[in-house]
Amino acid sequence: MMRRTLDKLTGHAWTIGPTLRHRVRPFPVPHSVDWSTTVTDPEVGDVVVRGKYAQSTGSTLIIIVHGLGGRPNSAYLAPIAQACAARGWSSLRLALRGTEGIGNDFYHAGLTADVKIALSDAAFAKYERVFVVGFSLGGHIAMCLATEPDTDTRVRAVAAVCPPVDLAAGAQMLDEPAQMIYRRHILGELRALYRGVARTADVPTPWSRVKLVRSIREWDALTIVPRFGFDNVEHYYASMAMANRICDISRPTLMVHSHDDPVVIPATIYPVIETAPPCFEARWIDGAGHVFFPPWLNLDQPGDRGLGPQVLTWLDAHG
Repeated sequence: MMRRTLDKLTGHAWTIGPTLRHRVRPFPVPHSVDWSTTVTDPEVGDVVVRGKYAQSTGSTLIIIVHGLGGRPNSAYLAPIAQACAARGWSSLRLALRGTEGIGNDFYHAGLTADVKIALSDAAFAKYERVFVVGFSLGGHIAMCLATEPDTDTRVRAVAAVCPPVDLAAGAQMLDEPAQMIYRRHILGELRALYRGVARTADVPTPWSRVKLVRSIREWDALTIVPRFGFDNVEHYYASMAMANRICDISRPTLMVHSHDDPVVIPATIYPVIETAPPCFEARWIDGAGHVFFPPWLNLDQPGDRGLGPQVLTWLDAHG
């Protein structure tokens, strides 16, 4: 029992500690420039998708997708971006629509459109190989891409770090009283996003109501469901969750998860991945948290240790 308690504390420490450290002394990322493109959405009109683009001379591009309430400068994206630069690969730290309250729309857990929009931009036409690495909700989006036949053929493989593959179970877990600290942080970021969108565009539910949201399920019901035309929250979760389409994965897919993840609870993952196809590979890590892993992380790949180098080596070997 004491051992399990220590493991849980380790999971919390690895989830919270690096984020606090990043606020005081940001993790380094390669030199990047602002990138953006605009696409017309039939429901809301022109939608701007943004990101931080670090260009190298090679023919490989990594698209890095943040998690729920995240942004391109989130601490957990830095190791992948740095590892890309070390390999001579370009990277785009994508800002999903509405991130940081900029734009006239917002995203959900199955919205792969922003990655596809980025790949269709002329700025990235020169890349022969593309990999997608997503964290948490971004990892779920990366896995969704691996199931969709219309995904750009240059996307050779994807990696998902701590993805919530069962959306219904994940939301239920986050709404538990014990998850209050994480839920409050995520909802705070989401409310800021929504308020920014509401300043410049029509939104499905007035900001005066959304600012009172206190659960992930309530957020989904008031924002995602009406904006994207789902019948209800259950319809959103069932139709978008990897739990119901993991068998459709058709490209090499790596999932890295922590046994001690305090945000995306492993118990919600185990039953889902039992039915995954052979091109899916799961690596479970002890002594880590949600989207943060120790620098000595070993995924049995050659070369340097750490999440960034190990994930990129796996992708390189499978693409």
